[in-house]
Amino acid sequence: MYRIYLRDEQMQVHNKTATHHRDAAAVAFDELVNRSDLDGSHMFAVISYDGAPVAHHDFRLRPDGSPHDPNRYWRGRLDQIAWKKT
Repeated sequence: MYRIYLRDEQMQVHNKTATHHRDAAAVAFDELVNRSDLDGSHMFAVISYDGAPVAHHDFRLRPDGSPHDPNRYWRGRLDQIAWKKT
């Protein structure tokens, strides 16, 4: 099962979605990743499959506005996620 959610610095989970369908999981993750109201916050969008991480999106930004960790910034590149074989 895919689980998609927001996680804050205190490891609290928000906006959780669970689905058995990869396409639905991708849509839910895309919706979270594209929440510009979270830009610059210490929040993460997470997608996991059967308890194993698939991708984490880091909303933190550097002072110049660039992603804090480009490898964990999925906006505009969800097609690059290495999906688990189901």
